[in-house]
Amino acid sequence: MVHHLVITAVGQDRPDIVNKITRHVSDCGCNIVDSRLALYGSEFTLIMLLSGNWNAITRIETTLPLKSQELDLITVVKRTTQHEQRHYHARANLKIRVPDSAGIIRQFTQFISDQGLSLASLRSQLDHQFLELEMVAFVPDNSVSTDQMQQQFDALCQQLGTESAQLIIHPQ
Repeated sequence: MVHHLVITAVGQDRPDIVNKITRHVSDCGCNIVDSRLALYGSEFTLIMLLSGNWNAITRIETTLPLKSQELDLITVVKRTTQHEQRHYHARANLKIRVPDSAGIIRQFTQFISDQGLSLASLRSQLDHQFLELEMVAFVPDNSVSTDQMQQQFDALCQQLGTESAQLIIHPQ
């Protein structure tokens, strides 16, 4: 039986650190199913979904704390199950460039929530005085109409004084 584990590692970015982590995962007999890496200042964050048999997953759970200490990392592990693909009727891509101020991201995550969408990814970056925000959300069959969603998105963007904003809905 295949088991799954999510690992998050945070630490100072330095040459070879990601290689040391992935080598340890491999040495424990686990496969990396999915991963994301991001740099924040001088820190990196690595998130991985691992798969393996019970022995491999247990081995990484028990050896990672010592390896993390050796590499000066903060790690969190959590067992999970394989992701089950849900059926959504559409995917919404949002790209926004807006003057930065406190609470801007919350305004857009609230919009996603109010529409009944399932947020799949969020990326934000500050570029001078502007926040660049990219979001992907899945649209369930019972959500508001795409016309209504577009009108509410346009109203929010106008209210916040966006420099540019785009909502594209792709049928699945």
